Amino acid sequence: MDGTVATRYDAYRLFSATVVDDADTDQKIATDVTWANDAVCQAVLPVLHDVGLDSSASTAQEAAEWMNGDGHMTTALATKLARAICRSGVPSVALNAGTVAELPCGYWLIVADDDAIAQGEAGTAPIMALVGGSAVTVKPKAATPKVAKHVLEDSTT
Repeated sequence: MDGTVATRYDAYRLFSATVVDDADTDQKIATDVTWANDAVCQAVLPVLHDVGLDSSASTAQEAAEWMNGDGHMTTALATKLARAICRSGVPSVALNAGTVAELPCGYWLIVADDDAIAQGEAGTAPIMALVGGSAVTVKPKAATPKVAKHVLEDSTT
């Protein structure tokens, strides 16, 4: 592997929202958070309940607030969400690296298009992106692991 990252990605909208830029904090603010659709809700809620979201929570607002809580949105959780979404058959939006794409406002889960990862390319850990307001640049979280050869000495000789 030469460390080149994949060039095609699939984006899945988890939540629709009104998103604006907060000039005071240099962050985005999402309001009116709703599930992107019923299929997303049915795929995502069980995963979130399994990892700690209160089992009585069912609204998109509750789920989004919990995911944004301290330490909840880990790479492991994003991976579980990506697997659940992909298995559910929820349609994705195709993205190409280096090309501007117009996506509706909301929270998006972005994963490498497994079918488009060429020999020598690395995929990416799933990425959560809040889209809306000013443009968002998503950078792949791919790294090519390096494994050092380690020879164990036989202590019996």
